[in-house]
Amino acid sequence: MDVPPDIASLPLNTGEKQAIYLALHDSADLVLLDDLKAREEAQARGLTIKGTLGVLIQAHQQGALQLDETQAIIETIRDRNDIWIAPGLCQRVLEKLETRRTEES
Repeated sequence: MDVPPDIASLPLNTGEKQAIYLALHDSADLVLLDDLKAREEAQARGLTIKGTLGVLIQAHQQGALQLDETQAIIETIRDRNDIWIAPGLCQRVLEKLETRRTEES
């Protein structure tokens, strides 16, 4: 895929550059990115972004995942070495989910 020079020159990996380019090219409503720099570049270009944790939270809120399933997936992400989402962010999301569970009980 040929991405324009302004995107090709970004200090991102190829997949992130392609995701940004495709989102712009197709006027996507949303682009899924976890890398902070990629998110910043996408937002600077007017794109709406969501990350893995946001997708999981939305799936839970819409009833596609139960709370225990959501928590288990986030814990797995936090504990893996090949997926890097800040452990502190994962922990904050888990705490927020637990707080909501307590409030709903």
